[in-house]
Amino acid sequence: MFLSARTGIRAVLASVLAAAIMLPGTACDRAGASEPPEATVAEMLQQIDGLSAKRLSDGEMARRFVAIEAQYFDLTAMARAALGTYGAKLQGAELAGYVGAYRTYLADSFVFGVKKTGASTSSVLGSRTGPSGVVVVISRIRAGNKTRDTIWFMCPGGARICDVEIDGARASAKQRELFTRILHERGLKALVRDLGSGALVGAS
Repeated sequence: MFLSARTGIRAVLASVLAAAIMLPGTACDRAGASEPPEATVAEMLQQIDGLSAKRLSDGEMARRFVAIEAQYFDLTAMARAALGTYGAKLQGAELAGYVGAYRTYLADSFVFGVKKTGASTSSVLGSRTGPSGVVVVISRIRAGNKTRDTIWFMCPGGARICDVEIDGARASAKQRELFTRILHERGLKALVRDLGSGALVGAS
């Protein structure tokens, strides 16, 4: 239940560190799929559901969600996708700073969603492989009075998640609309500052 903070589900969960982000390559490049994608997503959702049900401070809940991000998301790929062609060109310290702020944004959005709709209950419905070879896993997530089918896009190799789609909307596309507007109006430093401060939580 994150990635878009309008609801507990979109708050992915809107669309994932106790360990440092691996740069400059993506986590998927180095991680082999040790289990089927459906099992990976089911395991992740079980952890998220459990975390959403705990009574924790905002800071502690965010910290624990960051650990889930580190285990299951390719944050570098997700953050790049949220900035489109500009994100693809980022390197070095600029990329590291942006990805770190993006990580914080996702964790803060998750906390926002839990506070808004309460704990989630999730189940995996199945998976499929698209024409381009991308594996997607379909899940159903209930939070508050909302039930939504959510599609998780697996990275090449199937070990980590690169994007999520909720109600037909890709998290990367919704984030890109917001992030690129700030980037063009105020620059990368302002975007990183807003992401890291929580100012954008609930905005996409």
